[in-house]
Amino acid sequence: MRYVQAGLLLSAAAAVAACLYCAPRTAHPPRARAAADVRSSTPPATTASAAPSHPPRDQTAPLDAPATRASVVVWTRPDPNKPAATADNAPNSYFLDNGGREIAHAPGIYVASEDRLYHLTSETHRGPKLYCPDGQPNAVYPERSLERLVLRSDDEATSIELAGFASGPPEDLPHKETHELMASLGPYLFMRTSSESACGAHPMYGASFRAVEVREGRLVDLPAADLFAGEDELRTAATREFNRIARSGSTGSLFDDEVQNSDLEPTLAIPSFTADGLRWSIQLTTGASWGGSYGGWGGYSRSVILQAPSVPDRFRAFSELGERVARYLAANPRARVLGASGGDFNPPSATPPM
Repeated sequence: MRYVQAGLLLSAAAAVAACLYCAPRTAHPPRARAAADVRSSTPPATTASAAPSHPPRDQTAPLDAPATRASVVVWTRPDPNKPAATADNAPNSYFLDNGGREIAHAPGIYVASEDRLYHLTSETHRGPKLYCPDGQPNAVYPERSLERLVLRSDDEATSIELAGFASGPPEDLPHKETHELMASLGPYLFMRTSSESACGAHPMYGASFRAVEVREGRLVDLPAADLFAGEDELRTAATREFNRIARSGSTGSLFDDEVQNSDLEPTLAIPSFTADGLRWSIQLTTGASWGGSYGGWGGYSRSVILQAPSVPDRFRAFSELGERVARYLAANPRARVLGASGGDFNPPSATPPM
């Protein structure tokens, strides 16, 4: 997923062209921020709710009725490589019985932890109007746009803030910030935060990554050692790919030198569901000039994402869940499953299979 998009340059395009040879600001790529940097427990007063609406649960159905209970919920997007917020790429969740058959579906993202079902909601805060240091209105981002993600239990008894509105002095806030749930595996959630600002020679892009476990109604951050186990085995392959691109003569490759294994940093790790079962991928990142940036991370960086040789120990217990999803994919080969979790829970409504 390319994070630097030419369409966002707008009136700054000429300035960007003049800065194609800008050197990296630092020798290292942006690091994933700590949880405290991403969360904010005090939302602005003016908040427009963008939470998905769902039909009410069928209260007449007995809770222990086999036809209304699910053992696995998966969620999909039509195209994982497109921006998550686009209307034609909205996620959907599918509830499966023990045999992998779909028994219900619902719009939006549902995940389960400890037999409790949660749905993901988002809120966006817009305003005020933005001006650049020279006093001119911001042509790229006329007003600030910040997002907040909240997990809500399906009985509405529990709310968990997954990512809060950015907070701090106005001059330190991004002009736009969004959060994307990239994947989920059982009670584990994997999220990327993207920030954008535009004043000066060209827009600035930032990115961070957070992985958490939903446990007892709260979030527990996962240690990097669990997420990036095996990344050392990928460094040589990643270095080879960076250097292949640097020698290719393509537009971006003209601005940056080849790299060594020690120049790389792991910045993201996510599970993936395939017809062959559960897999694990790790993103490795290194510095770049502005014009040489690529790979879906922040500006002034180059990234590649590679499949790890094995699933890390912490997540290997969910291999059976990956096999369940593989059976679902065999029956639905066009599906793009990004998350799956299991438990003993009711689907959110009596919506029949598609």
